[in-house]
Amino acid sequence: MNDIKDRILEIRKKEALTQKQFAESLGITMSYASRIERGVSTPSESLLRLICLAYKVPLGWLQTGTTSKEQANCSSPLGFDIALLKDVVSFRDERDWKKFHTPKDLAISLSLEAAELLECFQWSGADLKVDGKLEQMKDELADIFIYGILMASSLNIEIGTIIQNKLKKNRKKYPIDKSYGNAKKYSEFD
Repeated sequence: MNDIKDRILEIRKKEALTQKQFAESLGITMSYASRIERGVSTPSESLLRLICLAYKVPLGWLQTGTTSKEQANCSSPLGFDIALLKDVVSFRDERDWKKFHTPKDLAISLSLEAAELLECFQWSGADLKVDGKLEQMKDELADIFIYGILMASSLNIEIGTIIQNKLKKNRKKYPIDKSYGNAKKYSEFD
């Protein structure tokens, strides 16, 4: 029977990758990749999307096998894909900076870049005034994302998984019936 695990294995073999190389390309552990290929674990939606983006296969085919592989590939509406994640890590590795990227120093860097983004609003007279500062804001936001990716790499954390887990927690903390249309913190709900 041809299911997700078989299609993932097909992709890996077509790319002539070892299981370790395939796992590293997706930012997952080799044991997790092995469990997926054996059918012991089911990949998350976010991991399927990463595979789709990284290996240029349609999400529909990857999920069900019914969509032709030649049909349109997955695309990211935010312009963010696995190749970009790899590029950030490659940039670091080409310069031999990994040894400097400890979790502590990356956390400090994230905080500093967030402060630099906030500085774009300093003395603006209005909370949302961004006139003439959009380019600087883009640069600071890019730095925040880059340091976030490097932090995840340093801690060997799967970005998609932790985001999905955090969204699950937030859905419990902020149910729609209590949080819709207001800015109260979950601890302020009745």
